[in-house]
Amino acid sequence: MPEAPEVQTIVNGLKSVIVNTTVTNVIFSENTEDIIDGNSKKEFLDLVEHYKVLEVVRRGKYIDIFVDSGIHIVIHLLMTGQLIYKNNQDEDSRPKYLRVVIQFDDGSELCLADKSTWVKLATIMDNNVKDDSRFTKLGVDVFSEDFTENAFKEVLSSRRAIHSRLLDQKAISGLGNIYVNEVLYYSGIHPKRQSKSLNNSEAQALYFAIYYVVREALKHRGTTFSDYRTPDGSTGQYQNFLRVYQRAGQPCFRCGTILEKIKVSGRGAVFCPHDQPEYPGKSQNNIRDGNAKQYSFDIHNNENFIFIITGPSSVGKTTLSRQMAKHIPFLKLVPTVKTRNKRPGEIEGVDSIFVSKDTFEKMQQNGDFLIFGQHFNHWYGTQRRLLENTLISGNDVVIIVSPEGAKEIKAQYDNSFIICLITSSEDQLSKRIYERNDYSVSDKKKRESYKKGELDQSSYCDHVITTINELQTLHEAFKYVYKIRCATY
Repeated sequence: MPEAPEVQTIVNGLKSVIVNTTVTNVIFSENTEDIIDGNSKKEFLDLVEHYKVLEVVRRGKYIDIFVDSGIHIVIHLLMTGQLIYKNNQDEDSRPKYLRVVIQFDDGSELCLADKSTWVKLATIMDNNVKDDSRFTKLGVDVFSEDFTENAFKEVLSSRRAIHSRLLDQKAISGLGNIYVNEVLYYSGIHPKRQSKSLNNSEAQALYFAIYYVVREALKHRGTTFSDYRTPDGSTGQYQNFLRVYQRAGQPCFRCGTILEKIKVSGRGAVFCPHDQPEYPGKSQNNIRDGNAKQYSFDIHNNENFIFIITGPSSVGKTTLSRQMAKHIPFLKLVPTVKTRNKRPGEIEGVDSIFVSKDTFEKMQQNGDFLIFGQHFNHWYGTQRRLLENTLISGNDVVIIVSPEGAKEIKAQYDNSFIICLITSSEDQLSKRIYERNDYSVSDKKKRESYKKGELDQSSYCDHVITTINELQTLHEAFKYVYKIRCATY
């Protein structure tokens, strides 16, 4: 069944060709009485013939063609329906399984075809549309401005399995089984998880997965496996970018574990047993080790990404990287090797590895570092092995480096993205520097002198976040990570 991206693709295609044309004739094939919902053929003709098309919109999975008689022609394609536009009335070029043809005054026609005869064609008076049961029962639409994080939290307030809840058009409108499988994969959520059991981070991941996946699918004009066609008769292309749907028995693109298929309330769900655990917190290593096929990752250009955090001193890079690793699924913080003393709050082995200058020099000579450099008389380095092993293990990397180091990594890895943190003004950055208790007076003066140059370096970055508070900064980073993850390249 066409889902929101497919139906929106059809609507977008029809808007550009049938708006402002006039319906001149409607041709029905034999045995089409069941297709017309609530009208006879004659009643349908009387309501739409000789009237101009004013607008074409999508309502959930329905296509709504509004004509100036005050009538909405509402079409539901169900499982196998097609709506094909032709700019001529050449009968030989019409699609197979033709059920209805709507002809227009410019010589074009709209062909409704369906090999199963399940499609529905209805007419609704304009003043009855808002109260029609087809639409009043629809939940918030995934393409609507009303689809906000707060609205989505209401969707999750249910005991139903999350897979079933997302398919419920009364809860959230526009998702079908293809996209539900995909968004649960991107957010790391098992299809059988109870909706209300999701924590705030999981809910946010799922929200952004839905937000970006449907938009990427729309960009590619939907997904075609069998019957769905765009108005010009071509297929959608998003099937080329699906991560789990119809891939049971194949390796997970992220970690290599074999994907499994289960039934949830009678519907098929494909998922990665390693990345989408049914019981969060339970170790999944045994699942992956015992169920993973040999899967070759290209660490320089693969499904897992490197998110590089850079920016001026005291802008909040360490805080953000820790929060990203804590709250965003499949994201691990790779610690930086440092020769300076440990500061209060720094965690050995998590965001920092502290070594002597001699040890650092030996590591450098052994080629351990992907990048290294000196800053304020101390040496800093990123270990290649730690970064690449994190990618191979099926995770994204978040790492803090200097602007120069960010450029070096970006040049080596196509799957890397630079996030630059800045403050709203130089004065704001100065205030943060002087509020630090772990800087000496001389350090504060040095960092203060560099602030303008550091704030001006954001032009080389892929994304810039102006930090206001910790919650807002994490939210912006969360959104950007999912934009990159769900993007099609």
